[in-house]
Amino acid sequence: MYTGAIGYFAPNGSAVFNVPIRTVRLHGKSGEMGIGAGITHDSVPEEEWRESLLKGRFLTHAQPEFQLFETLLWQHGQGYVFLAEHLRRLEEGAQFFKFAYDAGKTATLLQELAKTFSPGCCRVRLVLAKDGHLSHTAATCDPPVSMALPKKPGPAENELPAIDFCQSPVDTKTPWCFHKTTMRGLFNKAYEAARAQGLYDSLFFNESGEVTEGCITNVVIFADGEFKTPPVFCGLLPGVMRGRLLADPEVRVVEQVLTERDVRAAEAVFLCNSVRGVVRVRVR
Repeated sequence: MYTGAIGYFAPNGSAVFNVPIRTVRLHGKSGEMGIGAGITHDSVPEEEWRESLLKGRFLTHAQPEFQLFETLLWQHGQGYVFLAEHLRRLEEGAQFFKFAYDAGKTATLLQELAKTFSPGCCRVRLVLAKDGHLSHTAATCDPPVSMALPKKPGPAENELPAIDFCQSPVDTKTPWCFHKTTMRGLFNKAYEAARAQGLYDSLFFNESGEVTEGCITNVVIFADGEFKTPPVFCGLLPGVMRGRLLADPEVRVVEQVLTERDVRAAEAVFLCNSVRGVVRVRVR
């Protein structure tokens, strides 16, 4: 059977079913799987073919090796900024991808690492491997200018850093958009290109032309009297700074699907992450 399922109901009410379209027969280092689709009178052949390929994607597209990571800001006298949120996101990613994760071990490592820092600010990159191994790097950095949105943005007082749009869409059918992993080739390449042009960052679209996020930031606009940021389902990382802004009782931020036109027409545009804080920018 290539479609449907086969199984049985027991007298006690329990049931066991097999789903053939998700069953793989392994032969050494190769595998074989039948795929089927229900064809009706109004089926579109191209769509049915794409659906069949999607059903077999887990076999034909093996998951590459990757790690989870978090980038944290450490400030003298304050410690790690938004530490609980960062560790919660790391643990959620570990649960999703079935990574080994020891919260106590992670906390101890960060505490010991902090003892080696000099006064000032540090950017810390914490990397988690699938087997639970933790590694890290740290470097001094500038303190963020602001960690909050203004209640109402006025005219820009100084020349704002510029951003633009990247024309390579993100693939929202993969989990890489929603979790902070080292599978960031598209973002890293776009960020290098942006910096080479003197830009602060570049914004991405999804397949539907909806704005998602920057290479290293989330985006918030001010339009029609309110702050707006794209919802996560558009295909973006739930940034820690973004989460803080959404939870801020002083300045209301709403989630709303945005387009390039919305961003270009906005009264003000801000990019944010938990290391650089909140930065007002202009669209080139």
